[in-house]
Amino acid sequence: RGERVLAAPPAGGAGDVALSDLEGCDVVLGAGVAALWVNGLRRCRVVAPPIAGAAHITACHGCAFVIATRQLRVHHVSASDFHVHAGSHPIIEACTGLRFGPYALADRTPVDAFHAAGLQPGENCWAQVDDFYWLRAQQSPNWSVLPEEERRPPDDEWRPPPEAPAADGADAGAGAPAAA
Repeated sequence: RGERVLAAPPAGGAGDVALSDLEGCDVVLGAGVAALWVNGLRRCRVVAPPIAGAAHITACHGCAFVIATRQLRVHHVSASDFHVHAGSHPIIEACTGLRFGPYALADRTPVDAFHAAGLQPGENCWAQVDDFYWLRAQQSPNWSVLPEEERRPPDDEWRPPPEAPAADGADAGAGAPAAA
């Protein structure tokens, strides 16, 4: 609760990272994340370099996510902002009060980091959100576009480090603070 968390896959390669039951935390993901699993975050900020697979975000409230991923799935999330680079249409289900904008670290992320994750820097589906609970032709009331004046990148204190050390395990759900 209320800590800064550095999460990365185990040493030696890509892997999944799971974050759960955190409150008031700043979470910074290191390179090499294959998939991201997020559940039960409250008032947290999560920053990630390009993720090779999918990001699954469930049951969160009042959070900000800065994520580049091939696929973004969001379930039962409310009052949260997403600064996204998505390789496919982001999908939301049973969500309210979401705001989407482009990936706030795009100009700070090397092109080869996007390519290593299977993403094309110039192809971003961030504004093509599919709401599975709103199948009408009109704009879903469950999400909106983040105003341009609020699309600022995170400060250097909580942006992903260029070469983050690998964590001992892939699950940062315990909320262990990053080593100082």
